Amino acid sequence: MLKSPLIGVSEDELLELAAGRSGSLWDALVADEHPAAGRLAAWREEARTQSPATFYSRVLSRDHGRRAMLARLGSEAADAIDEFLTMALGFETREIATLRGFIAHMRSAELNVKRDMELGRNEVRVMTVHGAKGLEADIVFLADTMGKPGSHHDPKIFAIAPPNAPADTPPRLVWSPSSKADIDIVAEARQRSREAQAEEYRRLLYVAMTRAADRLIVCGARPRRPDSDVWYDIIARSIGPEAVEEEADDGQGPVKRWRKGPATPQLSRPSGGEAPSRPVLPDWLTRPAPSVAAPARALTPSAVGTLHDMPAGATPASLVRRQAALRRGTLIHRLLQSL
Repeated sequence: MLKSPLIGVSEDELLELAAGRSGSLWDALVADEHPAAGRLAAWREEARTQSPATFYSRVLSRDHGRRAMLARLGSEAADAIDEFLTMALGFETREIATLRGFIAHMRSAELNVKRDMELGRNEVRVMTVHGAKGLEADIVFLADTMGKPGSHHDPKIFAIAPPNAPADTPPRLVWSPSSKADIDIVAEARQRSREAQAEEYRRLLYVAMTRAADRLIVCGARPRRPDSDVWYDIIARSIGPEAVEEEADDGQGPVKRWRKGPATPQLSRPSGGEAPSRPVLPDWLTRPAPSVAAPARALTPSAVGTLHDMPAGATPASLVRRQAALRRGTLIHRLLQSL
């Protein structure tokens, strides 16, 4: 809780509070007069009297909890926060509105919040290939395509099945920090591990390339000692016969382009021809539409008690007070039923 975005205690602060303390961490917070102690004490008092939705709404809005969570977790966390508040409101309509009951409900519920990641956002998302699985974007950049797993990615412990042993014999764990010390059976296990890494490397390339809906831009800076068969080389080798070398749009050197289908044609005016005349627009297109009398309000029995059912002279504030009184009566009725 202390390290969460709601409080924001750093590792150094936590170490200073926790190391060498004689009592609990809470006692250390209070003794140090840390700002987190005052905030947590206030939340604890409010949690005793407020409903779950009210309590969490104040934590997220009044105490800037939403702002802190979005700053650390990104704008996509807004979906989860909104869904959480919706669940708190829904719990109050079905159960007795206690914070303890809501927490028990959340712990026992199987939650799966689906986010619409393809919703158009005015932002650039920087992601790993693993994090981009299942997502798609119109334009995707592969920023670093010149590196690949090397020998430093080899495991130090290998699971090796004993020779000529039954199939159900558990493997033996062999520790070998360097290939120089490998015996034959360990060298074979190391080679199998490297082949599996190479296969995973190529599989991740497929995942990365298929994230692009319209355009894939492959970048990379070749190091002084380049690796062989890196992503860039695999792509260049695949599109080589059909790629066209063109000048970059920004003038920063040539690029290789491969298109699926013809390029978008450039529209040009026929030589010697006259420009087509513009059609004459009808006058009704710029004439204001005639005013229409508002229809009589339809009777809606299901809207009783809402803004549409407000009596003459009533204000939204009076309606809110009316709904609050009805809600208070409902809660008292539930309380008497539960006692």
